[in-house]
Amino acid sequence: MKAREYCARGILFVISYDDVGFPNDFPYMLKVPADESAVDIGQILQFYDRIKDRDIIKEMRDYAEKNLSWEAKLKPVIDEINRLLDEKERVGKGRK
Repeated sequence: MKAREYCARGILFVISYDDVGFPNDFPYMLKVPADESAVDIGQILQFYDRIKDRDIIKEMRDYAEKNLSWEAKLKPVIDEINRLLDEKERVGKGRK
């Protein structure tokens, strides 16, 4: 949940796990190994250098709104419910 909150607020983040909410190439997330090894500070600096000139806050917020919001997450469920209701209505009209 924290990664999603950081994204919504435009805060870069580092994770060590797979998060289905973000593609592996999400530019504002640095993925490090999930082990006891030290985090490479040089890798963090390179990560920041790659994105420092972008509109980080706006781009992250836009991504969060389109992909992580309740509306975005529930859209497939709502679409399926509407499809089933439409189908039920069509079947019901066919019986009359």
